[in-house]
Amino acid sequence: MIKNDDSKIYWEKLALNQKDVLLCSRALLEDTPEPIQKYVLNFEKEVSKFSFDGSLGKILDAGCGTSNLYVHCYKKLLKSDISYIGLDLSINMLIRGLNQTIDLNVNFCQATVARLPFKDFTFDRIICSGVLNYLENKDVERTIKDFFRTLKPEGILIIDFHPNAFSPKIFLRSYLNKVFKIFKTDRYRYNFYVFKNLLIKSGFEIIAVKGFDFRPLSGNQSYKTPLRYLNPFYIQETFSASLEGMQERIPFISIFACRIYFKCKKNDF
Repeated sequence: MIKNDDSKIYWEKLALNQKDVLLCSRALLEDTPEPIQKYVLNFEKEVSKFSFDGSLGKILDAGCGTSNLYVHCYKKLLKSDISYIGLDLSINMLIRGLNQTIDLNVNFCQATVARLPFKDFTFDRIICSGVLNYLENKDVERTIKDFFRTLKPEGILIIDFHPNAFSPKIFLRSYLNKVFKIFKTDRYRYNFYVFKNLLIKSGFEIIAVKGFDFRPLSGNQSYKTPLRYLNPFYIQETFSASLEGMQERIPFISIFACRIYFKCKKNDF
């Protein structure tokens, strides 16, 4: 588990040193192969659609990084009556986001998602992508409760978690660690049902689910290890993209994705 302070230092350095905005936002290496970059770019575009479609009113992008998700769909959002606020722990990431959105009507705030500096019932929609895995255990539930607090009645929350303990990647990673000692052993806090129940317990109604990354090999940097020989022509990226596109017809396969996004509505008791 990466502590908040360590995470902040990591992202501050990355934002300063990584010139390419896609590689920066996704923490990829300079020599990331083109097919993997294309796969990750498509992932960002799909997440952007899932997160922002139907947006109205005041939106908080909690853990916005370089604001890539907003940039991917801002032209469509210009037709809507929205106000965008990007929040991040890293000031250098926020500067990168500001540079990308300099001509747009946006605002930014430096803060942690676990202690939002906003009043109750402030936002119509909160988006939190790729953040929870950097939080300590005690901060995850606190963060979700703070999202609930700052959302307006029937407000929308889009939130993801990874890695999902049900994903083939985690099963394979655990096996390879036992046999070949390739990876360090991690504790995987959540599976699909545990995280879903956490959201429901916090007062949210699940209205949509979408999974990403069905690749069996571990991480975008597997091409740096002998595992690259098991993925000729980047077949697993093609395989994963196919499954991601099948979820509307076969919803249950989302359960086995490594990264899972939930779209939720705030219930009022």
